[in-house]
Amino acid sequence: MSASLKWRSLAAPVLIPVLVCVMAGSLAVPVCAQSAPETFSFPLHDRESLALGQVIIHGNHHTDETVILRIMGLGIGEPVTQKDVEAAWDRLEDSGFFRTVDVDYDDTEDEAVLEITVEEDLKTYYGPIVRYDRRFKYLLGAYVEQRNFRGHGENLRIEGIGLYAQQGHLTWDRPWFLGRTGLSAHLEAGYEQADFAFRPTRFRKWEAAAAIRNAWGPFFAAAGVARGSFEQRDDYAWALPLRDNDPPAPGAAAYSAHTEGYWRVEGAVGVDSRSNPYYPRRGVFLEARLRSWSSDDFASYLESSLDGRVFVPLPWKHHILAVHAWGRSTDGPTQLDNTLFFGGPETVRGYPFGQREGEHGYLLSAEYRVPLFLMPISPQGELVGVGIHFFGDAGDAWFDGDDPGRAIQSAGAGLHLNLDTLQLRFEAARTSSGKWGFEFMDRFNF
Repeated sequence: MSASLKWRSLAAPVLIPVLVCVMAGSLAVPVCAQSAPETFSFPLHDRESLALGQVIIHGNHHTDETVILRIMGLGIGEPVTQKDVEAAWDRLEDSGFFRTVDVDYDDTEDEAVLEITVEEDLKTYYGPIVRYDRRFKYLLGAYVEQRNFRGHGENLRIEGIGLYAQQGHLTWDRPWFLGRTGLSAHLEAGYEQADFAFRPTRFRKWEAAAAIRNAWGPFFAAAGVARGSFEQRDDYAWALPLRDNDPPAPGAAAYSAHTEGYWRVEGAVGVDSRSNPYYPRRGVFLEARLRSWSSDDFASYLESSLDGRVFVPLPWKHHILAVHAWGRSTDGPTQLDNTLFFGGPETVRGYPFGQREGEHGYLLSAEYRVPLFLMPISPQGELVGVGIHFFGDAGDAWFDGDDPGRAIQSAGAGLHLNLDTLQLRFEAARTSSGKWGFEFMDRFNF
């Protein structure tokens, strides 16, 4: 007995109406409505499952067969059900490597044979980079990205920024590192030069880093190592930081131009159960991270941090309560480039950058998010939508040896737009002293 089925990609039918809705600004149901995906009956000879005997793959001119099999997650000889085949097809579609995926099957009384035909998607992407940055104003440049690099599911991306900072960045990501599911590898190298902004000096820095990450369901562990250098290019005078609860010496201290090289070794453990990474509607993210900084140019020290985020779906109209708590501590003074500078859309909104600075610090935020319209465009979490939110922020930073002071605080409201993986925020914030400020950012701060 045999049967066959062709499943077609849903990418085009989903994206075209989404773009129509966004361009027209219309939420009319007739424009955005989707027909139900095609269904089928998996022949199981009155049994719940059949053993998977073979997977035959066509059309993978670039993608390695092992990558397709790993994405599908089906093992030869293992029982396979209709739901297993549907889930495997979904994973292939959602991988981003293929424009279309067709699934045929044949079965006998003892085993099932799947025949997969794929049409590979574009591998090379490029375009401009336009980013808003409160420290450097705007960042303008270009990028080129190679997805499914070498046909092994890797991602290679090169970025270049020319204004207002000069930056170069290279990243490489490899899933299924060493052939293990859940284990991934990451390499990156970067260079940057610009005005430091928080001090009257120019700087130049570079860093090369390697990291691995292993995930078991929502739990993960990560480790990494980095080698870098930071150059203060100009002499300047600045007040000494407050340490040991004693007032700093009067006048300004001289900081001569110099270069600091360093090594950084780090590890982290945590759990991530968020519904998606771009606009979480439920779940938690918890991470504990430890970093060891060593150098011949400054005293070595340990840095520890905790990051907690909770997203609670409320019982009325899909509203969301989002709460964020973050804190960092060190066992000694840090170099200038690793100093905390609080104030602005990513820390405590309504305050100017550098309102508080130090080596230890904490941030607390709560947001009440009201999505007015949300349309998922990928099971990976990308979506299109618009909403409003109300927030409260608090935070403080202090130098090693000093005590924390009274936190700076603000509250306000804003509008957010979701465009694929991009979130645009337009916010008005009122500080505890009664001053109002406008904030803009191109991503959520948590």
